[in-house]
Amino acid sequence: MTKYRDVPGLVLMLATNKMEGLDEAVVREGRIDLEIRVDLPNEAMRLKILEKQLERRPWRRFDLKEFAQKTAGTSPAKIRALVDKAATFAAAEGRADRGK
Repeated sequence: MTKYRDVPGLVLMLATNKMEGLDEAVVREGRIDLEIRVDLPNEAMRLKILEKQLERRPWRRFDLKEFAQKTAGTSPAKIRALVDKAATFAAAEGRADRGK
């Protein structure tokens, strides 16, 4: 059986949003060489995420900055899910605004 440390150039990356939920065997000394914390986006970052998510979608223009302000503490994945859900609701209602 090949051990991971015997494979040249192999890099393993782990990601979690609940460090406290990981088994102690996974996080004990020598298992994780580098820990990087990625915080939730600030207002400016949320605005850019919203703009990017709406870039290729038809949508009625509104103040995205106000929406970015109201979504403090929201992850990029959650923002995408909100945009997807709004698009699904709009499609179900037969609305298709082309930004006019």
